[in-house]
Amino acid sequence: MIESNFGNLSKISWTRSSRTDKGVHSLCTVISMKMEVPEAAWVNDMDGFALADNINFHLSPFIRVFGITPVTRSFRARHDCCTRTYDYLLPAAILGIHPDTVPSQVEQRVTKFRSLLHLFEGKHAYHNYTIRRLYRPFPEKPYKSRLNDRNDNDTSNERTDKPSTTTSSIELDFLDEEDIMEELPDVLASELVDEMVSIFAEDSRRGDNELERSTFTLPGGNVTDLKAWWLPTPNESDKVWSSHFRKVISFNCGMPETFGEAQFIRISITGSSFMVHQIRKMIGTAIAVFHGLLPGDVIPISLARHSRIVLPLAPPDGLILVSNDFMPFRLPSVHPKKSDIEPNKPPALRIQEKHPKLEMSSAVRERVDEFCANVLMPDISPLISAKSSNWSIWIMNLERNVKIPESEIAEVRAAWTEWREQSVRLRQMKNQINHHVPDLSQNDRVLES
Repeated sequence: MIESNFGNLSKISWTRSSRTDKGVHSLCTVISMKMEVPEAAWVNDMDGFALADNINFHLSPFIRVFGITPVTRSFRARHDCCTRTYDYLLPAAILGIHPDTVPSQVEQRVTKFRSLLHLFEGKHAYHNYTIRRLYRPFPEKPYKSRLNDRNDNDTSNERTDKPSTTTSSIELDFLDEEDIMEELPDVLASELVDEMVSIFAEDSRRGDNELERSTFTLPGGNVTDLKAWWLPTPNESDKVWSSHFRKVISFNCGMPETFGEAQFIRISITGSSFMVHQIRKMIGTAIAVFHGLLPGDVIPISLARHSRIVLPLAPPDGLILVSNDFMPFRLPSVHPKKSDIEPNKPPALRIQEKHPKLEMSSAVRERVDEFCANVLMPDISPLISAKSSNWSIWIMNLERNVKIPESEIAEVRAAWTEWREQSVRLRQMKNQINHHVPDLSQNDRVLES
């Protein structure tokens, strides 16, 4: 890195494949940047272990660079990462599974919990599983870019200035923080950082285990405390935006595993991207439903964009980012040869299959597995043990605070049922209309003949 670029991450195009909540661990965060590297750096060292070890010499033993590899000029770790996979190590005792539990009961409990996890799969509005205000547009505040300011002062420039940009057009996505900082001017970017810092400072004072009732203004103007309510019409002060919609590709769990004295259930979740607290709130909600503290239909109800439900947040200790999957590198278009063409296959797919993508080699995977076994697991195994005080306190607070008054959940359930039935009726009417509308293109052909 040249000296003039030191200390300014934007100058070296620094991006990372994902962010994690405070207290969450990572085994595969991918970072991309522009660096000056010796030409022979990867000769007989395709995974860049020598470069990685030079960096590791200056790092804490709890932070390791596993490998370094060159990529295309256009590669950006965050933009090109298409899926992320997390593991959550849940103490088996939370599901009532102990070393002396008979196998039939173990399988029954794991199957029941797995069925709850599957309810989250698909593309839904996960606004109830995050800090909603972090994913709304930044407050509207017109500003001119620094480029426009320079153009205003330059009378010789005949180009027309671009219209002023408003921050209302930029949706705040916590995973995309670095992109937002690039788009906003310095003053608004600092305001945005201050807002996020104040939000997390407030959450830290409140504590992860504490559940609060939400203050909501009813249409009549009365303010009340609720844990669950339904918004039949959009509320500008609590609106669900496109950034609240995410896709969970798979959500599964296996049979109990052990590490030292810790017995745990490995929960695996894969998705395109996740919001802050999303995974931990989904797991916390599944645990509450498993123990009967929340009704079974609270999961599908909470995924409807009109619902507002206060849900529990599981501890961060067992959450680990374990893998990323990237799109193929963007290379110049290449027309396939006739000999390469396979029947019944679109040309775009044929070309894409020939493009390489960033993947972890077996040698790098060995380094990751070694770090996990020798450093990460010994560090977190006491935290995922049944004897962990964090989990004991969390379960106690869950039993004390998570229950929703029956009157509130019954009202929300009735509104949700009516909304679903209405959606089904509208879909059926649309299908009937489409079925009876004639094919105009076919009629045209008949008339022409």
